[in-house]
Amino acid sequence: LFRSLRTPVSPCNPDSLSQAFLLTARMMRAMMAAQGNAEQKNQPQLVTAAYVIFIVGALAVYHFVANGEFSAILTMAQIIQCLAFVLLAIKSCSQNSVAGISVKSLVLEALSFASRLSSTTWLNGYLPVDASGDYVYQAVDVCSLLLVLFLLRRALTTHRH
Repeated sequence: LFRSLRTPVSPCNPDSLSQAFLLTARMMRAMMAAQGNAEQKNQPQLVTAAYVIFIVGALAVYHFVANGEFSAILTMAQIIQCLAFVLLAIKSCSQNSVAGISVKSLVLEALSFASRLSSTTWLNGYLPVDASGDYVYQAVDVCSLLLVLFLLRRALTTHRH
Protein backbone atom coordinates (compact mmCIF):
# COMPACT_ATOMS: atom_id res chain seq x y z
CA LEU A 1 0.00 0.00 0.00
CA PHE A 2 2.75 2.49 0.92
CA ARG A 3 4.68 1.74 -2.27
CA SER A 4 1.67 2.75 -4.34
CA LEU A 5 1.28 5.96 -2.31
CA ARG A 6 4.82 7.10 -3.15
CA THR A 7 4.21 7.22 -6.87
CA PRO A 8 2.37 10.22 -8.26
CA VAL A 9 -1.25 9.38 -8.85
CA SER A 10 -3.84 11.38 -10.70
CA PRO A 11 -6.97 12.24 -8.70
CA CYS A 12 -9.21 10.41 -11.15
CA ASN A 13 -7.09 7.27 -11.43
CA PRO A 14 -9.51 4.33 -11.30
CA ASP A 15 -6.98 2.12 -9.46
CA SER A 16 -6.52 4.69 -6.69
CA LEU A 17 -10.22 5.27 -6.25
CA SER A 18 -10.94 1.55 -6.29
CA GLN A 19 -8.42 1.11 -3.46
CA ALA A 20 -10.27 3.77 -1.46
CA PHE A 21 -13.61 2.08 -2.13
CA LEU A 22 -12.14 -1.30 -1.16
CA LEU A 23 -10.81 0.09 2.13
CA THR A 24 -14.18 1.70 2.89
CA ALA A 25 -16.02 -1.51 2.05
CA ARG A 26 -13.76 -3.45 4.42
CA MET A 27 -14.42 -0.95 7.22
CA MET A 28 -18.17 -1.15 6.62
CA ARG A 29 -18.04 -4.96 6.57
CA ALA A 30 -16.22 -4.91 9.92
CA MET A 31 -18.83 -2.54 11.33
CA MET A 32 -21.66 -4.76 10.10
CA ALA A 33 -19.94 -7.71 11.78
CA ALA A 34 -19.82 -5.65 14.97
CA GLN A 35 -23.54 -5.06 14.59
CA GLY A 36 -24.15 -8.80 14.61
CA ASN A 37 -22.29 -9.04 17.90
CA ALA A 38 -23.87 -6.19 19.83
CA GLU A 39 -21.96 -6.81 23.03
CA GLN A 40 -20.27 -3.74 24.46
CA LYS A 41 -16.90 -5.42 25.01
CA ASN A 42 -16.08 -5.43 21.27
CA GLN A 43 -16.53 -1.68 20.97
CA PRO A 44 -13.30 -0.68 22.78
CA GLN A 45 -11.28 -3.02 20.55
CA LEU A 46 -12.82 -1.54 17.39
CA VAL A 47 -12.31 2.00 18.66
CA THR A 48 -8.68 1.29 19.52
CA ALA A 49 -8.12 -0.32 16.13
CA ALA A 50 -9.69 2.68 14.38
CA TYR A 51 -7.45 5.12 16.25
CA VAL A 52 -4.33 3.07 15.52
CA ILE A 53 -5.16 2.64 11.83
CA PHE A 54 -5.91 6.33 11.33
CA ILE A 55 -2.91 7.60 13.31
CA VAL A 56 -0.52 5.28 11.46
CA GLY A 57 -2.20 6.20 8.17
CA ALA A 58 -1.97 9.93 8.88
CA LEU A 59 1.71 9.66 9.80
CA ALA A 60 2.41 7.58 6.69
CA VAL A 61 0.68 10.16 4.48
CA TYR A 62 2.54 12.99 6.18
CA HIS A 63 5.98 11.39 5.84
CA PHE A 64 5.77 9.31 2.66
CA VAL A 65 3.29 11.20 0.49
CA ALA A 66 3.51 14.83 1.60
CA ASN A 67 7.21 14.64 2.50
CA GLY A 68 6.55 16.58 5.71
CA GLU A 69 5.25 19.71 3.98
CA PHE A 70 3.07 22.08 5.97
CA SER A 71 0.20 21.98 3.47
CA ALA A 72 -0.43 18.36 4.51
CA ILE A 73 -2.41 19.87 7.42
CA LEU A 74 -5.46 19.98 5.13
CA THR A 75 -5.14 16.27 4.40
CA MET A 76 -4.58 15.47 8.08
CA ALA A 77 -7.77 17.39 8.94
CA GLN A 78 -9.71 15.28 6.42
CA ILE A 79 -8.26 12.09 7.88
CA ILE A 80 -9.34 13.13 11.39
CA GLN A 81 -12.81 13.99 10.11
CA CYS A 82 -13.05 10.57 8.47
CA LEU A 83 -11.99 9.01 11.78
CA ALA A 84 -14.86 10.84 13.47
CA PHE A 85 -17.37 9.24 11.09
CA VAL A 86 -15.76 5.83 11.56
CA LEU A 87 -16.14 6.20 15.33
CA LEU A 88 -19.75 7.30 14.88
CA ALA A 89 -20.43 4.26 12.69
CA ILE A 90 -18.77 1.95 15.23
CA LYS A 91 -20.97 3.43 17.96
CA SER A 92 -24.07 3.03 15.84
CA CYS A 93 -23.30 -0.57 14.91
CA SER A 94 -22.18 -1.74 18.33
CA GLN A 95 -25.21 -0.26 20.08
CA ASN A 96 -27.51 -1.26 17.21
CA SER A 97 -29.08 2.17 17.44
CA VAL A 98 -28.81 5.57 15.81
CA ALA A 99 -30.08 7.43 18.86
CA GLY A 100 -28.39 10.81 19.21
CA ILE A 101 -27.37 11.05 15.55
CA SER A 102 -28.98 13.94 13.69
CA VAL A 103 -30.22 13.01 10.23
CA LYS A 104 -30.27 16.67 9.17
CA SER A 105 -26.65 17.03 10.22
CA LEU A 106 -25.69 13.93 8.21
CA VAL A 107 -27.50 15.30 5.15
CA LEU A 108 -25.56 18.56 5.44
CA GLU A 109 -22.28 16.63 5.79
CA ALA A 110 -23.11 14.56 2.70
CA LEU A 111 -23.84 17.74 0.73
CA SER A 112 -20.61 19.27 1.99
CA PHE A 113 -18.55 16.25 0.93
CA ALA A 114 -20.27 16.03 -2.45
CA SER A 115 -19.69 19.73 -3.11
CA ARG A 116 -16.06 19.54 -2.06
CA LEU A 117 -15.47 16.42 -4.15
CA SER A 118 -17.04 18.06 -7.18
CA SER A 119 -14.49 20.84 -6.79
CA THR A 120 -11.38 18.86 -5.85
CA THR A 121 -11.62 15.99 -8.33
CA TRP A 122 -11.28 18.07 -11.49
CA LEU A 123 -10.38 21.54 -10.23
CA ASN A 124 -7.44 22.65 -8.10
CA GLY A 125 -9.47 24.62 -5.60
CA TYR A 126 -9.12 23.88 -1.88
CA LEU A 127 -6.34 21.33 -2.33
CA PRO A 128 -3.04 20.96 -0.51
CA VAL A 129 -0.10 21.92 -2.73
CA ASP A 130 1.87 18.82 -1.74
CA ALA A 131 1.50 15.33 -3.22
CA SER A 132 -1.30 14.42 -0.79
CA GLY A 133 -3.57 16.76 -2.77
CA ASP A 134 -3.17 14.58 -5.86
CA TYR A 135 -5.01 11.54 -4.57
CA VAL A 136 -5.13 11.03 -0.81
CA TYR A 137 -7.27 14.08 -0.06
CA GLN A 138 -10.00 12.98 -2.48
CA ALA A 139 -9.82 9.34 -1.37
CA VAL A 140 -10.36 10.31 2.26
CA ASP A 141 -13.27 12.54 1.22
CA VAL A 142 -14.82 9.64 -0.72
CA CYS A 143 -14.44 7.36 2.33
CA SER A 144 -16.05 10.00 4.55
CA LEU A 145 -18.92 10.49 2.12
CA LEU A 146 -19.53 6.73 1.97
CA LEU A 147 -19.54 6.52 5.76
CA VAL A 148 -22.03 9.39 6.00
CA LEU A 149 -24.27 7.70 3.43
CA PHE A 150 -23.99 4.45 5.39
CA LEU A 151 -25.07 6.25 8.58
CA LEU A 152 -27.90 7.98 6.72
CA ARG A 153 -29.16 4.65 5.41
CA ARG A 154 -29.09 3.20 8.92
CA ALA A 155 -30.91 6.22 10.33
CA LEU A 156 -33.58 6.43 7.63
CA THR A 157 -34.32 2.79 6.82
CA THR A 158 -32.79 0.24 9.15
CA HIS A 159 -33.48 1.91 12.48
CA ARG A 160 -36.38 4.19 11.67
CA HIS A 161 -38.41 5.05 14.76
